[in-house]
Amino acid sequence: MNYKDLMTALQARADEFAKPVGIDVDGIGRIFVRKRTVAEFEAMADMEDKGQGKFALALSRILCEESGARFQPEQRDALSVVLARQPEHTFHDIMNASDGLKKEEDAKESGN
Repeated sequence: MNYKDLMTALQARADEFAKPVGIDVDGIGRIFVRKRTVAEFEAMADMEDKGQGKFALALSRILCEESGARFQPEQRDALSVVLARQPEHTFHDIMNASDGLKKEEDAKESGN
């Protein structure tokens, strides 16, 4: 594949990947997550544990509004505090949806 075709394909994939995923989480309801990208993995590696653990911080970074808009840093901090107190299966449900390992719906198609 030549450079131009590769860049076109990568950009199309990145654009598609940026769409939020809707997931129904038991006891919480319908939430939306962003799919994890290489940049997300790198950011997670550099996160500072603020007392609630890195897993909760990682979840707060991928949770988003239905539109795909990320929450503000102070909102992510508040989310991470309550996420740290959730059962482990909630972490896996959210992270798996972000990784595409669970049945997903495109947020635009879900109607929620």
